[in-house]
Amino acid sequence: LYSNGFPNFFFIGVNQSAVSANITHTLLEEIDQLRFVLKHMKERNFAIVEATKNAEQRWVTEISESWNANPLKYVIN
Repeated sequence: LYSNGFPNFFFIGVNQSAVSANITHTLLEEIDQLRFVLKHMKERNFAIVEATKNAEQRWVTEISESWNANPLKYVIN
């Protein structure tokens, strides 16, 4: 949902998120996460939220490892 170098820019959709046959469910999960972050920002009077480089790299690793363990990759590719 976030990218280093783009503060307060929230990616909503299927890019860099879990693969699901139910896109509505995926979008609702992302909206719940965004709502949590915005509430957290408001409660602490934060004006900016941005992923660190380290967090971004950990997420890329998580997605890559998840994809590598997914048997559907052979069907999709």
